[in-house]
Amino acid sequence: MRIAYDISFVAFNYLKSNRKTGLYRVIEEVLLALSARCDVDMTAVSVCHDNPALLQILSEGYLAQQPDLRRVRYADTLRSRVGSTAWFRKRYEPHLERIVLSYPPRTFPHFLFWAGLKTIEKLQRLALYHRIDSRNNEIDIFHSPFLRLPPRDVIGDIPRVMTVYDLIPVLAPENTGWLFNRFFKKILNEVVHQRDFIICISEHTKRDFCDYTGMTPDRVFVTPLAADNTFRPITDDATLQQCRKRYRIPEGNYFLTLAELQPRKNLARLIRSFVQFLSSSRKNDVYLVMVGSYGWKYDEIFKTTERFSAYRDKIVFTGHVADADLPAIYSGARLFLFPSLFEGFGLPPLEAMQCGVPVIASNRTSIPEVVGDAGLLLDPLSIDNWSQAMCTVADNESMQQDMRKKGLERAKQFSWKKCAEDTVAVYKAIAGK
Repeated sequence: MRIAYDISFVAFNYLKSNRKTGLYRVIEEVLLALSARCDVDMTAVSVCHDNPALLQILSEGYLAQQPDLRRVRYADTLRSRVGSTAWFRKRYEPHLERIVLSYPPRTFPHFLFWAGLKTIEKLQRLALYHRIDSRNNEIDIFHSPFLRLPPRDVIGDIPRVMTVYDLIPVLAPENTGWLFNRFFKKILNEVVHQRDFIICISEHTKRDFCDYTGMTPDRVFVTPLAADNTFRPITDDATLQQCRKRYRIPEGNYFLTLAELQPRKNLARLIRSFVQFLSSSRKNDVYLVMVGSYGWKYDEIFKTTERFSAYRDKIVFTGHVADADLPAIYSGARLFLFPSLFEGFGLPPLEAMQCGVPVIASNRTSIPEVVGDAGLLLDPLSIDNWSQAMCTVADNESMQQDMRKKGLERAKQFSWKKCAEDTVAVYKAIAGK
């Protein structure tokens, strides 16, 4: 199978060392797992972006710093009016990192810069691309792992498959910005139900997609995600203590949550549940450690924390935690708490289970598909239920041991190797249609 895999998203973001999202890791892990297989020939392309000249340079830089992707060739789909990409490279390359870090535009000058850049390249777009399938029919399937489908004048009649991670922008639009919601609807409208194919990361997302778009289920596939192999129980005391010190986590037991600070993650309600747990159990040596970068509309989270000033020192905000430190942060936790209101999959509970941490999670959307019977699944709106569950599990060592064992076994059902196998099965199904 000869697959064109669009790397626009990871190429554009690889210079943002401390701002790589979970989506970045997912797209990269799928590419790595697919490239390790012998039954697929992976070609990287970057045509699903508004700035194709910039993305070509970034894509080549991304692949050059990825030794595990040496088997992946890059298809140069760019042809500029000046005869080569040298004109663009001369102007972009010295400023790549500054350009990338200025996106999304955070100030009016940034906005003007990006508007000008998009306008210049849009005027030349028809001259910038050439058809991928014009080279002796080298590609069987085009896979876009992020929300964008390439135009037909670029890929011709090659079957298009796009990965959809969730339907939050249309089913819970209050959790995303209006600009992205509009973009998301535009992308869904570009899917041709009779010709294109969709990959979803959970059965819940597939149901949402089919219900919302009316696309027939036989053209929509499910390939569950996985946690990285680095997520495993860390028992070395020195490593655990170093991470505690690095992120200012006090001595004592702590409950952990990992989520971007935004309303959908339901963190303000979690804080209230934790405070109720502290007041009812009278435990003075337990902390709530909240790992995650700032998202949007997070004022309520901090207002809730300040409202319970007597417990303020029991709640620790670490901000972003480096990927290399996450396994130790997970492993040091007494419990992992995940009260999210809406998830397309839910990687943090899986990472926690793989690190041997008991999980209490929301019973909504796709999260039960991940946790199964290995953790406690609760209504994320019930403060009493969450507080009681914390008391029950925290005071029961045998229950914790049972949850750890079940979590480790449950986590074995997910791997990037299996995700790649499922993805290749999708390619074969598409080729057979």
